[in-house]
Order: sequence, then C-alpha cells, then structure tokens
Amino acid sequence: MKHFYTEIENITLVFDDIKTNQDGMDSISLHFEKPIEDGFAFLDTSLPTLYVEKTYGFSAQFQRRKPQDHYIHRPHG
Repeated sequence: MKHFYTEIENITLVFDDIKTNQDGMDSISLHFEKPIEDGFAFLDTSLPTLYVEKTYGFSAQFQRRKPQDHYIHRPHG
C-alpha cells in the first residue's frame, strides 16, 4: 500500500512500506509522478537497487541520477 508522499519541484514521490522478498532482501517501492501536457509522467523503481521497472515521460537524465539526487524525504526524529 502506497501511503506517504512528498512533493518537490512539481514531482510527487509516493512510497510503500519495507517489504522482504523470498531471498530475504528488504526493499521499498517508489513511484515518481509529475504532470505533463498529455497527462502524467511516471517512474516506478525501488530501493536499494533503483532499477527502473516502468517509466513514461521522465528523461533519461532523470533516470540516471544518483540515489542522493532523488528527492527522498527523511523524517527528522
């Protein structure tokens, strides 16, 4: 269930709870979205791999950004 979002520079980021796959590896699914002329651009990926699973409308440059360049909210606590 996607349950938290943040919006920076007109890009919305929504992410899931931490999930563990059959190999015991933890991951978090990420969904980036921004409005474009004919609807919405989107990009689906996950941490820690940042392998792009699905995308439409995001530039190759955005897709190649380093993890620290993505706008990931880190709660202060």
